[in-house]
Amino acid sequence: MARTARAGAARRGALLALALLAFAAATQPAAAQIGALPVPPAKAAAAPPPRAAPSPAPAAPSSGAAAPSSDPDKVFRIGGLLPLSGNKGAAGRALQAGVEMAVRDVAPQRLPGYKVETLWEDTQCGDVPALRAAAKLARANVDVMIGDVCSAASLAALSVANKFQVPLVSPASTSTALSTAGDYFFRTVPSDRYQGRYAALKMGEVGIKTALVAYAESSYGQSLAFSFVAAFTRDGGKAYPLQLGRSGNNTGAVVAELMRVKPDGIYIASNDVAQMAEVIKAVRSTKLPVKIFGGDSMMDAAVATAAGANATLGVRGSDVSFGSPEFQAAFKEFTAGKNISYISKAAHAYDAAVALMEAFRRAPEPKDGPEILAELGSVKFNGKSGPIEFDEYGDLNYDPVSSYDVTEFDKDGQIRVLETSRRR
Repeated sequence: MARTARAGAARRGALLALALLAFAAATQPAAAQIGALPVPPAKAAAAPPPRAAPSPAPAAPSSGAAAPSSDPDKVFRIGGLLPLSGNKGAAGRALQAGVEMAVRDVAPQRLPGYKVETLWEDTQCGDVPALRAAAKLARANVDVMIGDVCSAASLAALSVANKFQVPLVSPASTSTALSTAGDYFFRTVPSDRYQGRYAALKMGEVGIKTALVAYAESSYGQSLAFSFVAAFTRDGGKAYPLQLGRSGNNTGAVVAELMRVKPDGIYIASNDVAQMAEVIKAVRSTKLPVKIFGGDSMMDAAVATAAGANATLGVRGSDVSFGSPEFQAAFKEFTAGKNISYISKAAHAYDAAVALMEAFRRAPEPKDGPEILAELGSVKFNGKSGPIEFDEYGDLNYDPVSSYDVTEFDKDGQIRVLETSRRR
């Protein structure tokens, strides 16, 4: 209760600060401060009613793995909410493979006697599709859900998870708007609260003192940009936020702002592949010596495909822990012939599935959502992405700085790790 009150006070204080900074900005020109960015929206804590009865026509599982079972009633159903098509489809399929790999590896030992099914829904990283997909899975009587990739989609799905009392674990959504105590959301990736600080630190280390911050008007974009600007300006840098429009309409604005500010670097906070590619190409078109840095969503081979490998060469980003070389090799063997590329969050998806299986194993009968949720908060293990342990908000509870890698696009548009600090 005290923490909730403090959070409310902090939000009220932030809104007051925004009003004051907006007034100051109207009276004199200055480099943009943190108040130039909107405060990321907070989500409400859960007050869920009793779990609804399953629909008489449940969704059919798209795939499944099982521990040997002689009891047809002993089934653990994992519902998956991921973008399996669209511009985030490659990422979604990699996360799907990570979950299926965990079920194959862990279920026989962790849940003996249970059949483990995975039911998948394609959200395309959209909030409305995610809402509908979550409702479909909840009515299909899944025990838990994994997803989504985009934070806005996870926020939408969370309303369903709270209503139906189904624990939801995201291996990819990082917005601070998802950090609330008392709901059904957990995640196996760190919050943008930490990623923005890490990016500011790493950009400062390479001599960047002025930065254009191009951010998407989305939960992820606003949250990450807000965190970055706060840390970057606190450390003495100057930040110039630029809100991006829909992809296809940003080149002129980006070029104009670059020519006006002439920054040392640009930080891109978006999870829209086309939008990120457009910004990168706009930067390259100016021929200015601007270093390009982005968030974890930008470190995706799909961005290099959209922008061109020549444009993305040397572009760097902060990425969540990339997973060990041993896990990457095992993943590539598991996905051989399936046209699935490895991304860092595949390891986090694997860990999300393991955490949920462990919570289900520990939960007392009837092993419904509230029982699973109560155990999930105390799950702790060394995962493929690093140590997994949750705080009261469902966020990872560890030193977050050591959870990130610095990655870079190579000449072929592939991603290589430049700097790592494994959470071991």
